[in-house]
Amino acid sequence: PLPSRRRQLRRIPVQARAPRRSSARAREPGHNKACGGRNLPSVGLFRACPAPGEAILPSACTTAAAAAAMAMRLPVMVLAVAMLITGTINTVSVKYQDLAVVGATADGSPIYFRHPAVQSTCMFFGEVLCLIPYFIFKWHKTAARKAGLEPPSRGPPRPRSYFVKRALAFVVPSLCDAIGTTLLNLGLIYTNASTYQMLRGTLVLFAGFFTLLIIRRRLYIHHWIGMVLIVAGAAVVG
Repeated sequence: PLPSRRRQLRRIPVQARAPRRSSARAREPGHNKACGGRNLPSVGLFRACPAPGEAILPSACTTAAAAAAMAMRLPVMVLAVAMLITGTINTVSVKYQDLAVVGATADGSPIYFRHPAVQSTCMFFGEVLCLIPYFIFKWHKTAARKAGLEPPSRGPPRPRSYFVKRALAFVVPSLCDAIGTTLLNLGLIYTNASTYQMLRGTLVLFAGFFTLLIIRRRLYIHHWIGMVLIVAGAAVVG
């Protein structure tokens, strides 16, 4: 009887065996989708992509990957700290507005500034000002493409209706945000700024709940730890 396929493969030298079709291209020297079609050695958990013809050194790969990870982590940390500071200043300033005396009644009782809708309008006007640097960036990028300093955009130009539909998709979330911000400013009138700030952080709990219920996205351990800490802080302060 003829020997089995496994026995035949054992008798054939390793160099003489033909590579599989599915992995033949992946085994070609210099092919790797992650690095522009070039196969590079891995060092730990990092993989660097040097220029074509450049010598590949393990130490250089690790250093480049670590530097890239640090370069991405630093802006995120700066933005998180800036968001924490500006959010605290926003809450304190709105509370000071609520405590401002703007007049007095006939019997001498003070009249406080209690206009949550006006406060929400001023807040959203400040957010609209963020569109100014965005349009400046878009104009600079378009001018660079016309001058040939940057590669042209891929694919055909999109019609104007595409951008109109994308803008209209934000109408309902924007209305919900405006109503929610106005109600939060209204609640800040009747509570302390610290309690307001901690209870406002419980929005993360509802975001996580709807992420599981609607989007069906998995939450990892650091998400659950963050939500537990938020609940603990809200319980202590509230």
